[in-house]
Amino acid sequence: RLPKNVILKIKGHKLFLSHGVGYMGEYSLGEMRLTAENNGCDVIAMGHTHKPLINEDKETGVTCINPGSIKKPRQYPAIPSYLVMNVRDDNSLEFVSVMLN
Repeated sequence: RLPKNVILKIKGHKLFLSHGVGYMGEYSLGEMRLTAENNGCDVIAMGHTHKPLINEDKETGVTCINPGSIKKPRQYPAIPSYLVMNVRDDNSLEFVSVMLN
């Protein structure tokens, strides 16, 4: 059994990782965001909805990402996707959503 979430540290950033089950995916992003903020995380990575997402909350600075799905995409149109996160030389983060055709 996997934990509901994991917090991972990468080069000074804290990532809140969760499949989304137990948070109900996009429908309770606020709950995930609050839990991430309370743990000092600056990124929420989730996947339950299978819909690609890169959304930075300008007020809190927390960025929510969802890679989508290579095998079972659920956005319209259903295009397989994944996400790449780069840590730049200045330690800022870059998120790239890759759509496969």
